[in-house]
Amino acid sequence: MDMIFIILLYVSSYVAGDTIPTSRPSMSYYYSTSGYEGDTMKFHCYLSSLGDPPVVWSWFCGDEQMMSDITNSTTYTYLTFPLLWKYHQQACYCRATSPSTLLVYKETSSNRYILYVYHPPPTKPMIYALSSSTVRSVEGIQAKCNLSSLGYPKISWRWFCGNQAPISDTSLQLESYLSLNINFDDKTIGCRCRGTSSGSYYQYDEFSDVIEFTIFCK
Repeated sequence: MDMIFIILLYVSSYVAGDTIPTSRPSMSYYYSTSGYEGDTMKFHCYLSSLGDPPVVWSWFCGDEQMMSDITNSTTYTYLTFPLLWKYHQQACYCRATSPSTLLVYKETSSNRYILYVYHPPPTKPMIYALSSSTVRSVEGIQAKCNLSSLGYPKISWRWFCGNQAPISDTSLQLESYLSLNINFDDKTIGCRCRGTSSGSYYQYDEFSDVIEFTIFCK
């Protein structure tokens, strides 16, 4: 019975003239997939055949369906929009859906493009002491710096304590940790961190405030 139904379905679709594309849409971009806020992003999707009746196009970036600045032309669809920070690291793709009531076709593009927005962190690093501000020389000191947002490209971290050479310590995305053994006795030493951009897309070079530690003899 199921086989008879399938045969009848294809016969009726043939009689009605309904057809569907034989492949998934192919997606390409113009200009770039990265830029500053306000830059124009433009994508297009292509099908070698729209089918009959023609497919209906839709566009998505992340979870958001793009509703404006869409142009459809024969077997192409175009999406143009200004780049916003909310689209950072979101994947854009198109979808083609056949309105046929006899044949099923609902396919997303075979490729997707992830957007990257050049964006400096909104604030300077915040610094916190993880050890007591008064420690013995054998105990060492611990501190951390963090940012509410890394921005893009990512920030690199360095630590500065007193007259010592810059220190690179453990860094985990939004945070950087300092653990340092001090060889000074009866001395106060100030530490701060520095966050800098890893690219030339924008200028970000910020120091945190200084926190001071007093180191005394055991």
